[in-house]
Amino acid sequence: MAWKLENIRKDPNSKDAYADLFISQIKKEPKTACLFTIGDARTVEIILEKYKNTQFIVFDYPALIKFLEFAKPANLLKAVPLRYDWESEDTFLKFVETEIRQIYNINNMSFDLIIANPPYGKSSSLSKKIVNKMLEVKVAKEMIVLAPPRTFYDVCTNLVDYSYKGVCGSLFDSVSEANDVLIALARLDNNINTKYTSYLDFVLDEKEKTYNNVVKAYNNSHEPFYTDVSSKRVDFRYKSLFKGVSDKVIFAIPYWTPFSGIREGECKKYNFDETPINWEAKTSAQGAVLKNNTVKRNFARWWYSCVGGLNTLKENKTLMYLILRCVKDVYSGTPGLSAYFEFIPNLDWSRTWTDAEILKELGLPENFLEEKE
Repeated sequence: MAWKLENIRKDPNSKDAYADLFISQIKKEPKTACLFTIGDARTVEIILEKYKNTQFIVFDYPALIKFLEFAKPANLLKAVPLRYDWESEDTFLKFVETEIRQIYNINNMSFDLIIANPPYGKSSSLSKKIVNKMLEVKVAKEMIVLAPPRTFYDVCTNLVDYSYKGVCGSLFDSVSEANDVLIALARLDNNINTKYTSYLDFVLDEKEKTYNNVVKAYNNSHEPFYTDVSSKRVDFRYKSLFKGVSDKVIFAIPYWTPFSGIREGECKKYNFDETPINWEAKTSAQGAVLKNNTVKRNFARWWYSCVGGLNTLKENKTLMYLILRCVKDVYSGTPGLSAYFEFIPNLDWSRTWTDAEILKELGLPENFLEEKE
């Protein structure tokens, strides 16, 4: 059963929610372990105290390494300072690989366990590389990793257990810029298993899988209702993305539209073709080019029929709520419009549609949105 971070945080008996999260996945005390960029001194201290018979090597940021050098825990074998910034992913990865290989070769040891909260990088690019490299080098029998779900995109068959968690803000109060980043806890090993065979196997629940499979099959046999869709940020002052395209077929949404809801914003009036797009406005957006003006207006009517956040949409049992859940579970951070379109059926938008009519068209039961999750 998936852990709920908010429940761990509110547990009055919990010394540290972050430490408890990792400890919950450790099945037996390892002989050797590596703590990789945990980033919190109290958490590292709790883990080292709990597993006193384990020999630890710690890779972390300089301030935490200084703390360990001062504390001198008896079971700390080595502490390695790491420095990372957004522009040096390859340099960081090379350093990590070199250090791990040195430990492996010089000390003739591999780890029973690696516990990691690796730096995520842009769109999980770095955490993905780190996990892939650690599995490739085979320096640990098992790994427990807290990271965005897309980190595990290439290593589905190495997953032993996967628990969906939520957004960073539910655990890290001080990391406001990352509060909307989805994180999950995964346990991996070097043995290939068949519990998870694809990325969608572990990020989507059963209802989401059913919907995704039905929409995918439907879209494979129906032409798209759009000719282009982009998730690139577009400043309306520069018509680069929509050059030569009539305003009447451009469907646009605010660039910072989060996965947690549908926003109206200034774009709504443009999407209903009530007002021409003001290309001089200081508005950033992302958009799609639909087949014609009628398609645009009908699609916009359905899109804005369910304005609100996830909680509001859930109460109203809307199809958009299910689509947003799929987008939220598959993508991290702020997804682009193209992510939404992956889960929207290629209907004939020359006519209007209701959720009930869409479900019938897809061959799903009329109570599909009412069924328990």
